[in-house]
Amino acid sequence: MYNHGKSGVIQIWIKRELNMAEHDGHLREVLDGYTRFLQEKNLAMDKHQPYLVRWVAEFLLFARAQTGYSFE
Repeated sequence: MYNHGKSGVIQIWIKRELNMAEHDGHLREVLDGYTRFLQEKNLAMDKHQPYLVRWVAEFLLFARAQTGYSFE
């Protein structure tokens, strides 16, 4: 089991990085849920969790910017 004492680091990152998207409370909720998922299932070490959350956030923002584009 991993020690989850550093999960505050993830929350700080989410708050700082999503200031540009403050209007997007839904994205913040999704990332908070992903953070809890990583912690509850012990899927990543604490030091890796902020990076995983950041990568998911970047992908979701990228995907949103590609609306109307067919990836076929």
